[in-house]
Amino acid sequence: MTKRLSIIPLPNRNIAFFFIGAVWLTSLAFAGETGRNLGEGNLALEGYDPVSYFNDSGPELGKADWQVTWESAVYRFASEENRDRFLKSPERYGPAFGGWCAWAMREGDLVEVGPLSYRVFEGRLLLFYDGFWGDTRGKWVKLSEKLGEQTLFDQSEAQWGKLSPVGEKYE
Repeated sequence: MTKRLSIIPLPNRNIAFFFIGAVWLTSLAFAGETGRNLGEGNLALEGYDPVSYFNDSGPELGKADWQVTWESAVYRFASEENRDRFLKSPERYGPAFGGWCAWAMREGDLVEVGPLSYRVFEGRLLLFYDGFWGDTRGKWVKLSEKLGEQTLFDQSEAQWGKLSPVGEKYE
């Protein structure tokens, strides 16, 4: 008689599969036609000001008074000055990979992000998952010490080129 080893007991495994499936389906629903990670009303970055990620103060919540729609995404800004900076160069401030997790994008997966888990690399805003399964920003940093951050970025960009309905590339 052989015993079957199971790392996750059967009832818990079913719950885990259900949870993973629900997250995946939610991601697809949010992606919509744009392929971007947008919230209700096409709100990008959960309302955080994209320009603020590049400031010394770090991410700040934007205000509905100063919002702009760019490529179907609604961006909010903490100040009129930040809004004007964005309007001059929106591709510079928009998040890489449609706002999906840069770490998961390396594998071709669309995974939600925590807007406060981020990194700016080569002038691009990279966002990361930060939730129940951990913060993938730390994994990105650790692996980039080994392989180089440019390698990780290129891997993610290659996958995004396959997944993005508009095939965006950022130079």
